[in-house]
Amino acid sequence: MIRRSGGGACPVSKGTLQIALARIALPETTIDAAYIELSDVIRSTLESYGLKVEIREQPGSFCPGRYDMSVNDRKVAGLSQHWRQCNGRITVTTAATLIIDENTEELASIVNSFYLAAGGKQHCSSSTIGALLKALPVDAASQVPLVKDLCNRIVNESLDESRFTPANFISDNSWANATGEQTVSFE
Repeated sequence: MIRRSGGGACPVSKGTLQIALARIALPETTIDAAYIELSDVIRSTLESYGLKVEIREQPGSFCPGRYDMSVNDRKVAGLSQHWRQCNGRITVTTAATLIIDENTEELASIVNSFYLAAGGKQHCSSSTIGALLKALPVDAASQVPLVKDLCNRIVNESLDESRFTPANFISDNSWANATGEQTVSFE
């Protein structure tokens, strides 16, 4: 499997939620601006559950970076980015992995097995990783289903007109045609 957005090992499993924001890069778009665009949406969504979110590197976690998202000093989301030419325009895809409900010991073990097999020197500590379901207040954690609710809140937050302009988004069809990738929607 190729991770086109770069970075270190990143866990993807049934207990994670993958989010990607793909759009045309405007002349004023920078790497940091694209990261902030998605991290603000995720932070606002998580804060709507009463969580305090910090955006900073979480040393010792999987694929540590400046835009790690932590709750209770544990990484619950990591962001990555990919820039490319698409139909004569520069496009940027910013992606996030949210850890919803995972065994952090097992997750760290799998990441470390990958690093070892790849000859890397990095190490992931389970004490630096958290799961959103465990971090939620009891009343919010009882909401079912969490993933569907998170997706709805993220979509609603990202559709906030003051945050994004429609001119810099790529329609599902043009993105799929240009990259051969498919999109998944939640109902």
